[in-house]
Amino acid sequence: MRYLILFSVLWLPIVSVHAYNPVSAEPTEAYSVIPIEGDPYVERTYLGDLEDAPDMYELKTDVAITLRVQLQQRAGKRAVPFGLMIVRQNDEDGGVKEIERQNISLESWTEERSYTLGIKFLTAPVLQKEILPGTYRIEVSTPDNKGAYALTIGEEPNSYNFFSMFGHVIKTQYHFGLWPFHLLLSAYFFLVFVVLGAGSWWYWFKVHKAQHHGNDT
Repeated sequence: MRYLILFSVLWLPIVSVHAYNPVSAEPTEAYSVIPIEGDPYVERTYLGDLEDAPDMYELKTDVAITLRVQLQQRAGKRAVPFGLMIVRQNDEDGGVKEIERQNISLESWTEERSYTLGIKFLTAPVLQKEILPGTYRIEVSTPDNKGAYALTIGEEPNSYNFFSMFGHVIKTQYHFGLWPFHLLLSAYFFLVFVVLGAGSWWYWFKVHKAQHHGNDT
């Protein structure tokens, strides 16, 4: 038992390195912007669900940066042809100018499983663009503007402690419509159940052994 506990203690910091903090993307009304706050280089994932209108994210930068965005959706029979578009707001007249677009066939998406989240994803190629200082908007859409997705912005990973990840896993699985038993597919929840199960067995074994020893005397 002591070796199992030691393994768990050593393992927790390792899995936390790959953690993330999802943000629920909920526009106040159709076509209203969802602000992207903080360092654009730090990776963050927005969980969105199109409801008859595209989602529009707004990013402001004072320096030239490499903007990196990527779409994911839950893998399954009802894959959705999501598209991305990046536009820049003109400083003079307040209009916008398209600077990059991604509309690719679903065959170009890659199927991969996240053992951290316990979800099998379809992942689009990374859309990367060098941008100058200014205000930019990232539009997520589909032909009928319906479907749940995850939009990841930035590339510098952030680390969170093991226990905070429980809420993140639950939040993400719920967003993609998974049932509670799918939590066991997450490495975080699976490890906890293994440790609790081993601990229960160890406790029962010690108690049973002590009772048996007492009966013998």
